[in-house]
Amino acid sequence: MKISIIIPSFQRELELDNNIFFWQNELEDYDHHILVANASNYETLKTKYSSNYRVIFLNVSEKCWWSESVNCAIKKALDLDSSHILVTNDDMIYPSGLIELFINKYTHDEILTIPQLQNDGIIYNGSYIKGFFKDFIPNKNDFFDSAIIDSTNGSCLFIPTRIFENIGFFNYLDLPHYFSDIEFILRARNNGYKLRLLNFKPIIQGPPTEFYKRFSYFNIFFHKGSPLNTRAVIFFGHKLYNNHFNLFLGMGLKYILNYLVNILKFQFKKLKNIIIIRND
Repeated sequence: MKISIIIPSFQRELELDNNIFFWQNELEDYDHHILVANASNYETLKTKYSSNYRVIFLNVSEKCWWSESVNCAIKKALDLDSSHILVTNDDMIYPSGLIELFINKYTHDEILTIPQLQNDGIIYNGSYIKGFFKDFIPNKNDFFDSAIIDSTNGSCLFIPTRIFENIGFFNYLDLPHYFSDIEFILRARNNGYKLRLLNFKPIIQGPPTEFYKRFSYFNIFFHKGSPLNTRAVIFFGHKLYNNHFNLFLGMGLKYILNYLVNILKFQFKKLKNIIIIRND
């Protein structure tokens, strides 16, 4: 078994260094590579790891957001004949023993993941897609050895490379940053693969992004890194609800309504922040 760890990274040098150190220890007994899809220069880190051929910096463009960066690393992993790929992020703290867990539990037709400790202190055990509106309902079951779930995010996905070979990579054209991890999981499920949650010590998530600081009133609708990118939201909704009629006039009504509510929330936070700054 040859494993490639994929870490997309941008302007998180300290966190990335900690992650590389962790994965080196986790993987020291296995044939592996750590592939950093870095959109930042990280010259200090490159020098630090220059003698370690297992740590590879891929130097992607700053124009590459999550999906395209991860895809670049997947292509490299396939070139290296990796049998399994672990897709991660650069701002997580991972529990030791994770690789051994995945190796002991893997099958050829499953994507593996583990729980996540959110910034709000809640354990996220993935989600199920239920009901007429296809709501994403968090899995509340804490007492299990493993469970087949419908969805999770891309923070920790242990994926056999044969799945990428069969269904393709993450969709960076239509879903450049958000939704592409979930769409990939749904696409895998539709092709007969399963997503299995293993009950293990959770990943500790990094702090949430304050979107009202990152985006303007207008580019929130079209920026590649926006969670409210209109094109991406509609594309993912079409995948979820099968057609535009169903998306806008059927089961997707609640999905579209939630999107509009989130737009209003964003605009309100943006305006509130501006008022506070001016008053100061």
